[in-house]
Amino acid sequence: MADAASAAGASPFQAWLQDRLRGVRSQENWLDDLPLYVAGPFCEALGVSSLHEPKVKVAKFTASDWAAAADEGFRIASAGEDSLRTLLGRLNEAQSSTRGFWVPRDTYGYAYGLLQKTAHDPAYGKLRDAVRRFAIETSRSNLALKSLARSRANGRSTRYAPQPATLESTHSPSVASSNGWASRKRGSSPVS
Repeated sequence: MADAASAAGASPFQAWLQDRLRGVRSQENWLDDLPLYVAGPFCEALGVSSLHEPKVKVAKFTASDWAAAADEGFRIASAGEDSLRTLLGRLNEAQSSTRGFWVPRDTYGYAYGLLQKTAHDPAYGKLRDAVRRFAIETSRSNLALKSLARSRANGRSTRYAPQPATLESTHSPSVASSNGWASRKRGSSPVS
């Protein structure tokens, strides 16, 4: 069915969406166990993060910008968690060349923002867990410590480099489970 939709001019994301609406799923597609209301926006958000700077202003996006983002996000996410981790690694690398202290939103961009906004929705759990695991695994060694090592090697002190204890308290699974995916708005309930 996806081939027929592609032949009719549908993008890969659109063809997949049409198949899902028809009830067609594939075990090879990492997104196919997610509800469409989760997978669709995540593809768009992930594509925005892949194609644009972390703080891009999406208010000026055209329909073709969103379509390109959806296709890019679908290409990455449908291939599975390893593909997602490859993108997150690229985003880490891009952020590691910047100065100062950064938070996951500064690194992972629009996709991270979506996951923050949907912290109350357990349907996003698989996606949040994958990004959280990657951030925890790589923050200490690949971001904070590389930044610190680079600055020390260059003879400069690193005033704002996050310390391992800070990263542990900020990104530990116990804090994440008690506080939700990231910082919550005051008065909102924790995610369990």
